[in-house]
Amino acid sequence: MKRFTFLCVFVILFFVTILYRTKVDASAHPTPIASPMADALADPWLDPITEAKRTNALLTKLVKKASKKVLSRLTNTRTMALGQAAGNHIMEEIFTSNKKNGR
Repeated sequence: MKRFTFLCVFVILFFVTILYRTKVDASAHPTPIASPMADALADPWLDPITEAKRTNALLTKLVKKASKKVLSRLTNTRTMALGQAAGNHIMEEIFTSNKKNGR
């Protein structure tokens, strides 16, 4: 019964916290009306070459970040695989030695 009560209180507090945060976030950042014409009027000095350079720099940064994450995950996976192979080898040695000794 105590677990059920604790679970109910936890779930209620969790949802209240989420609702409060979304309300605070929505009030802090009102949704702007997106319009290409408004963007063009707001920044008349933006030319296609500058925009292409900004986009290229952003994409390069994102690709570098993603490749670092993928490489770190691959390294972790490789290390885990090597550890598992070593563990399997040790267990196999123990099993064969026990078999030889009649255990």
